[in-house]
Amino acid sequence: MEWTQTRLLEKIIEVADIRTFRFEKPKGYDFKAGQYAFLRVQGQAKPLTISSSPTWDYLDFTTIFSTSDFKKALDGLDIKDEIEISHARGSFTLDVRASDDVVFLAGGVGITPVRAMLQYLADTGSGLDSATLIYSNRTEARIAFRKELEELDRKLDFLKVVHAVTDGTWEGERGFIDAHMIMRHATEPARCTFYIVGPPEFNDAMQKIAKDSGIKEENIRIENFYGY
Repeated sequence: MEWTQTRLLEKIIEVADIRTFRFEKPKGYDFKAGQYAFLRVQGQAKPLTISSSPTWDYLDFTTIFSTSDFKKALDGLDIKDEIEISHARGSFTLDVRASDDVVFLAGGVGITPVRAMLQYLADTGSGLDSATLIYSNRTEARIAFRKELEELDRKLDFLKVVHAVTDGTWEGERGFIDAHMIMRHATEPARCTFYIVGPPEFNDAMQKIAKDSGIKEENIRIENFYGY
């Protein structure tokens, strides 16, 4: 694995225990929205999704904070500290075609590759026929990038953002994502490509719903987020 040096620019608390670590974008560093990279911090290397758009001049990595040695080392970095990152990798990327209709089903911190994709679409003027994001969280307080997603919802006329909250007081969609919720918000789901991203148990449930709703397997793309 080849490594490139980068420096920490900023630490951002998104919500509760979700944090963004912003690094310098090395010269010539290329990636597609939705890809991930390995970060090597104090000799430990773990994969994290690049949550920023390829059009931006820095790299964001957004993750749930935990007490693992890697996460503690990452959070312990000071501004301007250097780490190493690998080349970008992964196939969970958006194919933009003029006839595309897309449904994003994201759970928790699984919003990170979707954020990168939507910001890329906004920056480049690339469009889809329709895109529906249904973003599931336990509580309203855990909705990461909420204001940013609302701005994208207003800016991109093909996009509809729906928040689904399972616990607590909430005026929007309540409960776990199901086929009825998808039907209420997506434009002709049977025609859509589904991008499913979150913890494995979330992805398994969403994949079953999609298949039971008649979505062809080749039109379902999945990215699992494992905790560490």
